[in-house]
Amino acid sequence: MSRSANPRTGLNHAYAMAYNSDYFLTSDKNLIKYRIPALLENAGFFKPETMPPEQFRDEISKKK
Repeated sequence: MSRSANPRTGLNHAYAMAYNSDYFLTSDKNLIKYRIPALLENAGFFKPETMPPEQFRDEISKKK
């Protein structure tokens, strides 16, 4: 996992992957760009849509 300013953020991202979350909101640019290893993808894990809260708000507004 990439280094983040707060190690708990990375851990929360891992939980989001483990529990098949659709979205993960963070301002950590490293987590936004992070790509999961092929080994995890092959095991059935995927990276949730990772974005800053502001972008999520804007995308949700468009869907209404």
